[in-house]
Amino acid sequence: MKKACPKRSRRVYPECSRRGVTLIEMIVVIAILGVASSIVYTIFTQSQKTYNIEQNQTALQMDIRASVDEITRRVKQASSSASIFANPAPATTGYVDLSGDNALSWQTAVPSGAHYTTLDDGTRQPAVPNTTDYITDMGPPSRNDDFNVDMSTLAADSVNSVKLWAYAKNEAPVPLNVNIYIAGAWQTADTSNTLTGSYAWYSATWTGTWTQADLDALRIRVMKTGGGTITETVAAIYAEVTYTSNIAGYGQTPFNYTAVTGTASDVLIIKIMSEDTSGNIIPNSYDYYIYKRSGTSPSVLQEILIANSASARKSKTKTLMQKVSAFSVTYFNSQGNPITSSFENASMVKVKLDGQDITAGKTTNSSFTSASRLRNF
Repeated sequence: MKKACPKRSRRVYPECSRRGVTLIEMIVVIAILGVASSIVYTIFTQSQKTYNIEQNQTALQMDIRASVDEITRRVKQASSSASIFANPAPATTGYVDLSGDNALSWQTAVPSGAHYTTLDDGTRQPAVPNTTDYITDMGPPSRNDDFNVDMSTLAADSVNSVKLWAYAKNEAPVPLNVNIYIAGAWQTADTSNTLTGSYAWYSATWTGTWTQADLDALRIRVMKTGGGTITETVAAIYAEVTYTSNIAGYGQTPFNYTAVTGTASDVLIIKIMSEDTSGNIIPNSYDYYIYKRSGTSPSVLQEILIANSASARKSKTKTLMQKVSAFSVTYFNSQGNPITSSFENASMVKVKLDGQDITAGKTTNSSFTSASRLRNF
């Protein structure tokens, strides 16, 4: 029969030192091991989260850099052959001249022949036009000369007003009666100016909300006033059009840019010469690359290609980057100073793209800026 070990007898009886582990001791050991494994797991998972965040940040930075590089490449490509413009353009004034006779009732053109060629001097008030060619009438009142207008000199998304200028005189103090045909109808004739016996510039203005299509059908009318023995003479006529266009500086376009909204500081529009299927430049034909954000923050950065019908490029919209928090455009003059207008004079454009990513409850922000020289003409 095995003897029980007396208290404090382990040094005397060595076998008494090899006893079993008590239940309490086992519980303590298990608890310690559990805490240790929890610490190790926490360290591992936190390390994994940190790795994921760093990995996502790197991916975000790569996306930003790739997007800005693409824009920079397009800017440099355009700068070698075309122009960079900001969006939208402010209200712009353009001038249009007569391009043909539409319906004629006035008696005489000097020199004889087409009436519109005697009035189409290309002279703008207050300069004095050529008065050796003109139209004149001494017949009864209400005889009209109607003229077509050359619209190739401007393109508008929204027309605000049309001001008609006429360099005219009459032997009697009678009204100058002029009118315009726009949006499929003749407007209310203007008789607010009183002619005198000496030449002078007179203007009449019509305001409205018209489109390029409305403007394309523009016609100009001058109506004879005064009695049948009174001579009225007109030496020059042209129209001054106030309009807005979402592409600044571009003369002709078959495209509608009204869907492109924004300001010069957050939309970049690149004008680039069109190419045919062989890669050859098409004279006087242009395509447009538009870079802008879409959606709420964080949003996406879009590249919108609007191609001319003659171009080998095809109009399309693609997303360059997601998770965009900001996109800004700054223009500089040749002295390196920022400018907020007259972008056709810009010598450099700076693009800044900001991105934001939220992973594992952590928000990561990153940005990239690139500046490119411009050649505008």
